[in-house]
Amino acid sequence: MAFGTLSSIGRLWRRYRVVIIFPTIAGTTIFADIIHTRRWKAQKLLEKSSS
Repeated sequence: MAFGTLSSIGRLWRRYRVVIIFPTIAGTTIFADIIHTRRWKAQKLLEKSSS
């Protein structure tokens, strides 16, 4: 990889880091919430059926 390529990647990162980071964090948080909600609902369903 040439130094010029690294420089342009660094420039893009500095300019667009919020555009990259925010959707990544938001998407990860949404995905984690969906997984947690699925597990919670399954647990509640098991508790309800065993009662």
